[in-house]
Order: sequence, then structure tokens, then C-alpha cells
Amino acid sequence: MTGLPRSLIRRIEALRVDKEEAEAFDGKATWVDVYEVDIEIFGVCVKGARVAAVSSETGFLGRDFLNEYHICLNGPAETTTLGQG
Repeated sequence: MTGLPRSLIRRIEALRVDKEEAEAFDGKATWVDVYEVDIEIFGVCVKGARVAAVSSETGFLGRDFLNEYHICLNGPAETTTLGQG
């Protein structure tokens, strides 16, 4: 699941839609609040994405997002592209 900082979720007044069990980075199960938000990344808008609120100030793209899109980071050209499929 994709995660966004709880402080950002509060600031945009996102709608909480669920609470579900997720696996933390350390492998332990934890319960997280789930929100529905629109995410724009590299010019692609994903409407109604379900995201977990995380306590860190850094968000992350989860497998749910990465399974739908391919991301190309081209260091020498200093470009990033995002495509679906």
C-alpha cells in the first residue's frame, strides 16, 4: 500500500475510508488508517488512490501503485518518466 505522511493527509483534509492491517517495514503487522486521495506524480493523475497514513514525514509508493505503472529514472539525462502498464 502507498503511504503518505499523516501531516499531509491532515492538511489536505482527506477522507478516511477504512482501517486495515498492513505489514510494516520491519515485518510486523500493524493497523493503519486508509484514506482516499488523488495523487499526481510526474504529470499522471491517479484518482481515488487508497493510501495509508504514516508517521514519518516521507511517503512511499507501494506495490499497489508500482504494479500499475512503470517508472524510468534516467540519471545521465536527469529525467523521470511514468507510464501505465
